[in-house]
Amino acid sequence: MGPVVAPPRSWVLPLCLIVLAGTASATGSGFYHVDGVTYYMATGEMQGASATVGGAPLAFEGCGWAKMRPDNDHARIQVYGLAAGVPVEVDFTQFDDGRPDGGVAWNTTVSGAGARVPAAVAAWGAAQLYVGGTLYPDPTTRGELYNATFFVVGDEGDERMRLRLSPGPGGPAAPDTWSAARPAEGAPYFPPSESYREVFLIPNMRFGGNGTLDIQTDGLGLAQDNNLTFTLRAPGGAVVTRQYAAPSLAQSGPLHAEFPLDRFGNYVLEVEGRVSLSQYEVAFTQEAPSDFELAFQWDSVALGSAARQARNDCQDQVGSTSGEVAGSVVTQSEPPRYRWLPVVAAVVGGVAVVLAAIKLVAMTVAAVGHQRLAKR
Repeated sequence: MGPVVAPPRSWVLPLCLIVLAGTASATGSGFYHVDGVTYYMATGEMQGASATVGGAPLAFEGCGWAKMRPDNDHARIQVYGLAAGVPVEVDFTQFDDGRPDGGVAWNTTVSGAGARVPAAVAAWGAAQLYVGGTLYPDPTTRGELYNATFFVVGDEGDERMRLRLSPGPGGPAAPDTWSAARPAEGAPYFPPSESYREVFLIPNMRFGGNGTLDIQTDGLGLAQDNNLTFTLRAPGGAVVTRQYAAPSLAQSGPLHAEFPLDRFGNYVLEVEGRVSLSQYEVAFTQEAPSDFELAFQWDSVALGSAARQARNDCQDQVGSTSGEVAGSVVTQSEPPRYRWLPVVAAVVGGVAVVLAAIKLVAMTVAAVGHQRLAKR
C-alpha cells in the first residue's frame, strides 16, 4: 500500500468523517463477476462531468472510473479528459493503509455541510496528476503526490461520483523562475533586422498561483531603429499582457507585469519587431498558490458491467491524452543569422567614420575661432 497521507480538509460533500463502515454487498449496484471474482466498478460519464479549482469553475470534458475488489483492498481510480482543452489525467492507486479498512470503506457515510450522506464506497489516500502526459507536481509543495478523496453517493439510479485533490505533505516551495537573454550564442547585440521574431513556451507549473513577467532592454542605436513588442499569451491564446520597448542610447529600462496563473498548459511569449544594436532579457516568475484544490464531479454514473462499456465509450470520446508538455524554451522562428565579425567590423568602422567627421568639424570650427581672435 502507499504512504499514509492526511485526510483532506474541506469540499462539497467532504469526506470529513467516515462512520458506520460496513462490508460490500456483492449483489448490490456496481458489482459484477468475472471468472468467479467479484468486482465493483463505477464510471462517471462525460455528459455529467464538471470540475472546479479552488471553488471556481474549470472547463472539463472527461470521465472518471473506479474499479475495486470488495474482498481485499485492491483498487484503482482514474480520471481522464480535457481541462480547458489540455489533456489531464489522475491516477489514484495509493490508499491510506493507516486505517483499519486500508483506505477503502464500503456501505459507509460521509459527513459534511451539516448532513450525513450514505456512500456506497469511499476512499482516501494519495494520487498523481498528469498534464499533457507529463507528471504535474503539486503546485504548492512541488511534491509528486496529492492528498486524494473519492466517494460515490446518492440513491440507486441517481448516483453521483466525486474525486478531490488537495496539497500533499510538505511546505510551500520556492518560486520557479524561467529566463532568457537575446541575442544568444555570445553575440553582444542584434544586427539590423526589420522582422525579428522569436517564440518561447513556458509551462505553468504553479497553477492557482501568481506570475510576473520582467523585461529589461538596452541598445546602442537610435530609438527609431528598435521597436519590440512582447506579447504573453495564456494557454488557449488569450493575451495576458502586451509590452512595448524601443531601446536606444537615450532610453532603456525595465517593463513589469503581474497576473494569475489560472490555466493548465504552456504560456507563450512572443517577441517581434525591428532590432538594431539592441538586446533584451526576460524573466518569468511563478509563485506557488497558498492552497490548491482540484475537484471533479460526475452527476451521471454507470455501475457494474455497464460501467466497463461507459469507460470504453468515454475513452473514444476524449481521444488520446498522451501528448507532452513542451520544454521551457522552444524557438519557432530563428532570428536572422549573420557572420558577426564582418558585421561588427562594418558597424564599428561606420561609427569610427562618423566620429572622425564630427571631430574634424569641431576642430575646423575651433581653428576658425582662433583665427578670428588673432585678427582682433
